[in-house]
Amino acid sequence: MKQVLLALLAVFLFVTPVMAQVGGFSQTGKVTHDLDADGFTMAHPSLPLNTKVQVVNTLTRKEIEVTVIRRIAASGTKIADISPSAWIELGLTSNTEVRIYTNTPAPPAVQPPVTQPPIVPPPVAQPSNVPPAIVQPVEKPVEPTVVQQAPPPPPASDSSETLAQLTARLLDTTETMTQLNARLLEALMERDARERQNAALAARENQETTESLAQLTSRLLDAIMERDAREREEAAHTARENQENTETLAQLTNRLLDALIEREARDIEEARIAREREEALRLAKEREEEARLARERDEAARIARERDEAERIAKEREEAARIAREMANANPPPPPPPTATANQQTSPTQPPAQANPASAANSTPQVQPMDLNIIPRLPDPNNGKVYYLQIGAFSTIESAMDVSQRVINAGFDAFLEFNGFAYRVLVKDIPSSLVYSAAQKLNTIGIREIWLRER
Repeated sequence: MKQVLLALLAVFLFVTPVMAQVGGFSQTGKVTHDLDADGFTMAHPSLPLNTKVQVVNTLTRKEIEVTVIRRIAASGTKIADISPSAWIELGLTSNTEVRIYTNTPAPPAVQPPVTQPPIVPPPVAQPSNVPPAIVQPVEKPVEPTVVQQAPPPPPASDSSETLAQLTARLLDTTETMTQLNARLLEALMERDARERQNAALAARENQETTESLAQLTSRLLDAIMERDAREREEAAHTARENQENTETLAQLTNRLLDALIEREARDIEEARIAREREEALRLAKEREEEARLARERDEAARIARERDEAERIAKEREEAARIAREMANANPPPPPPPTATANQQTSPTQPPAQANPASAANSTPQVQPMDLNIIPRLPDPNNGKVYYLQIGAFSTIESAMDVSQRVINAGFDAFLEFNGFAYRVLVKDIPSSLVYSAAQKLNTIGIREIWLRER
């Protein structure tokens, strides 16, 4: 009896961890999204197929439900492989850890009730070192089996019947546990075989990958060597082209320098010719300016001489008039001569009586318009033009101001003009119809020469 109880205890201790893979499972680690499937699916090393589990992003606490549809080999870098849609839904990265867990066990598989065998004496317990029968693994999904609990026994009348019933039930339970143990061992062996198969497949894939990598490396080395040879050839070709280009550039540079030297010499010659031409023009202008200044000086000197001569004549006339007046005041007029008789006649040889010098002195000579010189000529009074009347050319501003004041006193609008050498008095805004009368009026104040200038 003790041996049976120990066997049951061993079976329960072995079955409990396996059943915990479905009910109350929890695992944390990194996952990948290489599973080629649609929807929220997963490939796991140990969870039963078609199991619904919860997957939680440990950073964002985003949680979804996925279905286990495939197996993968156990790995130290990942705990599962999920579909791309589940990866996107959880917002995972290569460094994000997830938690896989389930709170409710999978639905139990339907199993026919166990028929109770007749009561037999308890069999002799086999040694613990004898392994149970090993069944060859079969490729099928593992379905958890739930032991159907026997109904509670009816109350017994005597202790012997109760012990027999308990023994029978214990035997049924032992047989059921043995079957469950066998199925679990089959599942474990099936998983080990699948893992070995996956490991062999992975080894073959790794070998193929290594061979492909070796081929690619060889091709890459060949391509690199070919590229190096091509680059060396291109470098040599480029060096030759650079040398040719350098020689061509040196020739072009020499030609350019020659052209620049020739152009510079030509520019120097043209600049020299231009300077000589400018110097000649400057000298011609200077000579022309000197000639113009000389003409203006001569004209100013002539006008000054004429003005001085006119002033001298006027002073002489004034002096003569003054002397005549003084003489007239100093010598009173003689008494009138006696009346001549009719028979008295003047001798033909007698000179005519001279005029009274006092009366001659008192009579001031009047300047006639014919004494005025209008340059270039008197204009047509009907031409409708307006003129400036230029009067004289004075070397000092005092003389010009004196004449200008005389002109203004005569009723004209006059102003001064300075050309750099002489001052001129101008009477402005004289119409052609009034030029002659204005000239007569200016002539009465001693002006002898007028220059006409159109406005």
